[in-house]
Amino acid sequence: MKEFQFLEKNKGARQAIDTARKFLEQYNSPVIYKSAYLEGKTWIVTMDVGLVYERIVKVHIDSESGKISGYA
Repeated sequence: MKEFQFLEKNKGARQAIDTARKFLEQYNSPVIYKSAYLEGKTWIVTMDVGLVYERIVKVHIDSESGKISGYA
């Protein structure tokens, strides 16, 4: 399944991506979505926050509460 089809059908993934984007936009510009996947009960959302060079950040979001549990 292609990435955009996955996101259209998976509301949890879309919400996790939106949460990660809003969080990262507080400190970074621009924020570019790279990928998202569910690992157990945690969404791992990968974003590029680099201005000139790619700088990857992974945001961990609890799938049940929708709260950010960490990022690196």
